[in-house]
Amino acid sequence: MLVIPYAAAVGASLAWVTRLPLAEPLLAFPRALAVAFACTWNFIPATIVGALADDPPAATTAAPGEDSGEVAGAAAVESESVCPLTSLSTVLADPSGFGDRQRRVMAFVDFGPELLYRTPHAVFSIPNHRFQAGFTATYQAMTASTDELAESILRDNGVDLLVLCPEWPLEADFYGSDGGPGMLYGRLLAGDVPSYLAPIVLPDELTGRFAVFELR
Repeated sequence: MLVIPYAAAVGASLAWVTRLPLAEPLLAFPRALAVAFACTWNFIPATIVGALADDPPAATTAAPGEDSGEVAGAAAVESESVCPLTSLSTVLADPSGFGDRQRRVMAFVDFGPELLYRTPHAVFSIPNHRFQAGFTATYQAMTASTDELAESILRDNGVDLLVLCPEWPLEADFYGSDGGPGMLYGRLLAGDVPSYLAPIVLPDELTGRFAVFELR
């Protein structure tokens, strides 16, 4: 709502600058200065407030006796340090291995863009606000309470590879690994792999960071 009156005020200011008793070549400088100020002045208060802030950033390590899970949940966690997708993508894109053809990779929604960019594979969802059938299918498969239901969802959607990052808190919170008995996501984290999924052996640096399964 403020854009329209603000634009009118900027336009009026530029018109006033243009009427200054200066030669045309000399008017270019005050006009440019006015436009630059109109576009950047709003950053000045934020910069001042930020510089005057006295509160130090919250600690991201747990104090003795403090629940480290609560600290991890409250702190911003860099996904690449927990789930090194760049390294995993190298494995999945290897032309002598899984990169020999395009496969359909089902993974947590936040991993979709990087897997799509760094590998030849297709993904089921990316983080945006449009409806995505693959987003729903991924959630339904991970939260399926029976093998029959989970396998049916995976096969109906043509899943080739299933990727999990067990230590990524957003993934665990979203699927809710303890949300119900027999849930596929919780079973996979516990090492209870159903017969229709084949665990993929990963390089040592990725072991424990990711769990990748191929649909048999």
